[in-house]
Amino acid sequence: MTEPTIRAQEMGWQVFAALDKGRPGMAEAVRLVEQGADVNLISKWGKTALLVASARNYQPLVHALLDRGAHPDATGSGGQTPLMEAITHSYLEVAHMLIEAGADITLKNPQGQTAADLALERHNERNARLLEEWSRAVARHRQKKHERAAIDVWADAGLPAQSPIVVRRSLRLKGGPHA
Repeated sequence: MTEPTIRAQEMGWQVFAALDKGRPGMAEAVRLVEQGADVNLISKWGKTALLVASARNYQPLVHALLDRGAHPDATGSGGQTPLMEAITHSYLEVAHMLIEAGADITLKNPQGQTAADLALERHNERNARLLEEWSRAVARHRQKKHERAAIDVWADAGLPAQSPIVVRRSLRLKGGPHA
């Protein structure tokens, strides 16, 4: 990943200024992100725009930030991840977007709690269960995608067609997924 330009950093600061306006500033923040604002800039409060957007349920901004490469697991000064913020407030659409973007549900805050722990702390077993289910579904999808890619590489190399089971075993022997 390349270093952000000075212009991208300036636009990143403008994203935080737009966020200070609350929901009315969201469209401006999305526009700035789409124009190339630094999406991983850390505010003077120790937060990324993704963390703030996740805590406020600003779905269009979360989507734009993730689309432009915002780190889904970047923690704020308090040690919370965007996923923890979203699940704490039951913003399930945001939580789902973050998991699909690769957010790690096993990360812990300074108190040793995962996003699922935070959901359970708020007596929300359903949200904790959804986190686990989504994470498993995304992992299965990534595994199948990796296997399809391996089968394509296998075929492109002129090797005989192999079943996904044989390809999966070959990947494990070579240190691939779930080795």
